[in-house]
Amino acid sequence: MPRARQTCYRSGCPRIATTAGACGNHARRYVDPRPPWSNTSARNQSRTPGWSALRLRILRRDGYRCYLCGSPKASEVDHITPVSAGGTDDPLNLAAACRGCHSAKTRRESQRGRSRP
Repeated sequence: MPRARQTCYRSGCPRIATTAGACGNHARRYVDPRPPWSNTSARNQSRTPGWSALRLRILRRDGYRCYLCGSPKASEVDHITPVSAGGTDDPLNLAAACRGCHSAKTRRESQRGRSRP
């Protein structure tokens, strides 16, 4: 059986509720400051304290443009010199990268590491 239509939760508003008990005029509007293609998984946000802020700062600094292919949809931050090779989280060692380039570069670096005696 369909649910009965409810009026807006705001006192005196006769409009029909559309989301979370509010009409279109009274619904809370949240605007996410990140671009829609950004990677928001908990895995990347919990790396180290302050990583999320540093990551966002690097993406903005580079204009969300991949430093490897030039794509304007970079959503990840890459260590130019990998941490495993002595790289740091210094902003000079970080650059914006699109997901495809970042994963390809990471794959190449991990294969290089396995071939060493």
